[in-house]
Amino acid sequence: MTDSHTNHTALLIIDMQKAYFHNDALKERQDELTYNTNAMISLAHVQSMPVFNIRTEHQKDIATWTLNMMNDHQGYLFTDEDDSQNVPHLNIKNTIEVIKTRDSAFHGTMLSTMLKNHSIDTVILCGVSTHTCIFQAASDAYAANINVIIAGEATASHQPKYHKTALDVLGLEYRQAVMTNASLKKYIQNNRK
Repeated sequence: MTDSHTNHTALLIIDMQKAYFHNDALKERQDELTYNTNAMISLAHVQSMPVFNIRTEHQKDIATWTLNMMNDHQGYLFTDEDDSQNVPHLNIKNTIEVIKTRDSAFHGTMLSTMLKNHSIDTVILCGVSTHTCIFQAASDAYAANINVIIAGEATASHQPKYHKTALDVLGLEYRQAVMTNASLKKYIQNNRK
């Protein structure tokens, strides 16, 4: 990435919702992930970067359900239910909310248009799960010619065995960097105007 890319960067928080943290692998990392995500949000606000809080929500009438949900005859993450809300202590003040119904933050949402309206050409991703929603958002951003950086300390999977593999694929195939919060802080501070 060149310096010109970093002048138009946004932070995307993906699926930091209560329902996902009922999973044991994520439950034990909830406080850590919330802390690291909040650190990225604070940095973004200081640097006047837009922050998008992307959540999954469904209707009870199956209109928005995925194939798996329909096959299982069981929905989840229903609009206005507690489990669809963000995890406690996540700093979502002054964020732009995007509601999605599929793994990708881009599918069926206005995210692409919103990023264009903010002149964004680089996104930093954090949230869950690395091998599903993070991976799909990263892939679709790549397809849209948007640069991606993954906040390594602020992402995790409900299937931890797939976390590193997903990051390896994104790094090797799409050349998307995985950075620590400290590295991201230096990167943003050095390259933002």
